[in-house]
Formats: sequence, structure tokens, C-alpha cells
Amino acid sequence: MIVKLSSVTFFLLLSVAALSWFTISVMDFISGFAVDAPVVEFDKGSMYMLGGGICCLLLSIGGIMQGLLRVKLTSKLEGLFTKGVVGSLILMFGFPHLSHYAVANYTQQRSYVDCSDLTYRWLLYSKFYYTKSGVECGELVSDKEISRGSSSY
Repeated sequence: MIVKLSSVTFFLLLSVAALSWFTISVMDFISGFAVDAPVVEFDKGSMYMLGGGICCLLLSIGGIMQGLLRVKLTSKLEGLFTKGVVGSLILMFGFPHLSHYAVANYTQQRSYVDCSDLTYRWLLYSKFYYTKSGVECGELVSDKEISRGSSSY
């Protein structure tokens, strides 16, 4: 019983963390445009968290129903869980690319410039910065280089 409870708790906490990261990132991005910020960041890595969070939430619900409450699932309900998990995995790997494409087009329409010198990538995690002009991008890059240089000793 302790193993079942701890695994359900783990997946539930993981889903809350993933969906919170996704929500905070999206709200930060949207608020940047709402206040017409000179620099807007798009956290593509957090877009993976939507599908991952939904998948973990479905696993938590399934664990609660079958493991803790011992509810026998009908074949229709099992099919829905299976489709939901598969759909969330497809969403986890497809949504970040679709959202990045949409963001790139939207920022271009709003006259923002992709500041590719500040783009951060590590495995699947990426963070992109968009600025109002190339001058602001250059200032951000020089600020980043200055902060790197001062923290190196």
C-alpha cells in the first residue's frame, strides 16, 4: 500500500510541477507582449511540460482509481486512459515545435528580432530571446559577456 501511495504521490507532484512550469512560462511570455517589453523570452523547454504533465496526471488518476480505490475499469475507460497517455506523449514531442513555429511567426509580425546570440540550448531544452531591435540584442549580448567575465574569477 505504501508503494502505491508513494508512486501516486510522486506522479501527482510531478504533474503539478510540470503543469506549473508550463503555465508560468506561458504567462511570462504573454505578459511580455502585453506590456510591450523590449525583450521577450520563449522557453521552448517548458512546452514539453504540457504533454508530460498531462501524462503524469493521467497516470496519477489511474493509480488512484485502480491502485488505491481498487475500482475495476471498464474496457471503454481503459481505452480512454490509453488514448490519453498516447495523446499526451504525442503532444509532449509535437507541441514544442508547433509553438516555436507559431512564436517565431508572431514575433516577426510584431517586429521583434530573434536574438540568436542569446539562445540557450541543452539537449531538448531551449530558450529563445526576442528583442525590439538588433541594438537591444547587441546590448544584451555584451551585458551577458560582461557578467560572464566578472564571474570567472
